Amino acid sequence: MIFGIVLDALIVLIAVIGLIVGLKNGITHTFLVKHRKLTAMILGAICAKPLARFITERFLLSPFARFVMKTADLTEIEGATSAEALLDKVPLVIRFVAERLGYDLKATAEVAFAEGEGMYFTVIRDLSYPLVNAISLLLCSILFFFFMRLILRIFAGMAEDIVELPLLKQVNTLLGGVFGLFATLAILWVASKVLVFVLSFEKVAAIGFLQDFDIAKTYVFRYVWGFEPLSFILSIQ
Repeated sequence: MIFGIVLDALIVLIAVIGLIVGLKNGITHTFLVKHRKLTAMILGAICAKPLARFITERFLLSPFARFVMKTADLTEIEGATSAEALLDKVPLVIRFVAERLGYDLKATAEVAFAEGEGMYFTVIRDLSYPLVNAISLLLCSILFFFFMRLILRIFAGMAEDIVELPLLKQVNTLLGGVFGLFATLAILWVASKVLVFVLSFEKVAAIGFLQDFDIAKTYVFRYVWGFEPLSFILSIQ
């Protein structure tokens, strides 16, 4: 329990430090100079989402479903005797990703089974969407990353001069603090995942002050650790 309290306190302390550093640097210097690559990555991911969805639905999803069927040697002629049997034919990785992102596998299989003809194609296509869309989003994000990085480099000097104007300077400082806080929380999220992974080893968990550690009993750590960024990004409409 003591370890959990210390962990919560450290997270709060580090987050406050990130906030102060962000306030000092301001949003313009932070975004366009200090963390230009990170800014380009974030903007790239935001801009890439609608393009990734379009590419997935129009060009990738159906060909991918047919490829999976061919690889798994599935034919519509054979059909399936039940929705459960139909679902069992879907590759494990597709089911795993879909389930992790909140898809109701059983309901999807039942709808596909009820359609009869083309049931294998339907269920694989529908359950493959999150996996194919995630891959498409990754590729589009990389493309937009390089484009945004070039744009930010061009406007960096101009923007820093503009934000020295009255009122804009205060807004720049405030937004810098907000960004500093969220950037720090992102680092803490990664650290929390690493920590929980390390604690999964019996020899580590057996260490005296770690024996009574319970994530559910922490006040801050459980929220940082439990956040799922991929699910959050893909859930934004």
